[in-house]
Amino acid sequence: MEKIETEGFNVLEEKEKKEVLNIFNESYKKIKELLKNNLSLKFQLRIYEKKKGKKYSIHGEVIYPGQIITAQAHDYDIARTAHKLINKIEKGIEKKFHSSDWGREKSKMKR
Repeated sequence: MEKIETEGFNVLEEKEKKEVLNIFNESYKKIKELLKNNLSLKFQLRIYEKKKGKKYSIHGEVIYPGQIITAQAHDYDIARTAHKLINKIEKGIEKKFHSSDWGREKSKMKR
């Protein structure tokens, strides 16, 4: 099994739990390819009762040697919340490792 820790997901219905865990397992593979390193993922779920229904909030951490990348997402659909979170994590990784390249490209454009 992948190095994925979850907290608070036991309150979900079985179908929702399987769907979210599948999203996390697929994202683990993608993130591992991006970082080219050993890593672990931690996800924490909070559910808020609102007038519109349940609002899901997921906090995620990518932990790899010497670094932690965190993100948070919330929505009224659990699968959409998980996808939003994974997208934010991937953007955070890209920003962390490609920000210097982007700056060089921007400076070339000014010349």
